[in-house]
Amino acid sequence: MSRAGRKRKNATRTPTGQISRARAVVEREATSVACEARARLYELPIASARHSEAGSALGRMLLREQITREAYDDGMRYARLHASLQAVLDTPGRVVEPRDGVSRACPECGQTVRCEGCASDWSDRVRWQWDALGKLLTVWEAALLRQVVIADLDCAPMQAQVVVRALSIVGAYFSQARAA
Repeated sequence: MSRAGRKRKNATRTPTGQISRARAVVEREATSVACEARARLYELPIASARHSEAGSALGRMLLREQITREAYDDGMRYARLHASLQAVLDTPGRVVEPRDGVSRACPECGQTVRCEGCASDWSDRVRWQWDALGKLLTVWEAALLRQVVIADLDCAPMQAQVVVRALSIVGAYFSQARAA
């Protein structure tokens, strides 16, 4: 006598026997495909391609040990300063804070709405910092730094030394500005 009934689904199950609703297996497979593609494209080991830093040109330089963690952090500060400058200039493509309805306090005076005086002081400070950095970097260093940090494009191995030098200048500027 054969047993009647429906076919069993071939799915992962919980310890109680129910079909698992977790998407971890599918997400893990999709992540592994993406990591393998990133490793092939950027010639990184699979273990390095899994890091979040591998998603940016500056992070890939860090994973290849072309720059130090401090230089990576300085590059991220440079990117934040550039984003702040774009916000001051109100140019297209800038990063905009989400409008979730939560009022944010002004970091300078503590009011819930940024006051005119604080906004103008902030914009003047951002412009001054950007101009000061522009005077410290050569045209070639600034162009390569913008290519790697802001445009997120990889540079040639010979140009990595110029990027390292530019990041050291940026780091020295930020540490001096923090000390003052």
